[in-house]
Amino acid sequence: MSRKSKPKKRDPLKTKDQSRLRRQFIDYDYIKKLSPEEREFLAKFTDEYYGGGGFKRGEDGKFDYTDNVHKTDELRRDCYNKNNQNQRCIYSLAKTTNKVYELEEAITKAENSGENLQDLFNLNHEDDIIELIDSLLEEAEEGGESS
Repeated sequence: MSRKSKPKKRDPLKTKDQSRLRRQFIDYDYIKKLSPEEREFLAKFTDEYYGGGGFKRGEDGKFDYTDNVHKTDELRRDCYNKNNQNQRCIYSLAKTTNKVYELEEAITKAENSGENLQDLFNLNHEDDIIELIDSLLEEAEEGGESS
């Protein structure tokens, strides 16, 4: 029989241990300078604030906040709601799947491909839409006359 290995405890301060949605928020460049107590506090805060987790219920069914950074029901709900909002955010989801280009990346890509930068920033596509509608109407009229 094979033994099941214990799941590794994830470190809230390491981005590789976080979901893609949370990685964009966890950017601590000063972790190495923190004492173990400060690091533990920051890990708890990160897990609660960005993960919406780390809250445990006592035997009476109510939340026990003795080991938490956020010590009220209101703060716990706020963390939970922010995490849910982040998971539903279209921009965050698109950014984590590399479907959002930053402006600098778009400019660099346009310059490298030889595109005209003026076309890149031309956000008025009304004429293109009108031309498309006109061509579709013409095709429909031609198709109706030949039948």
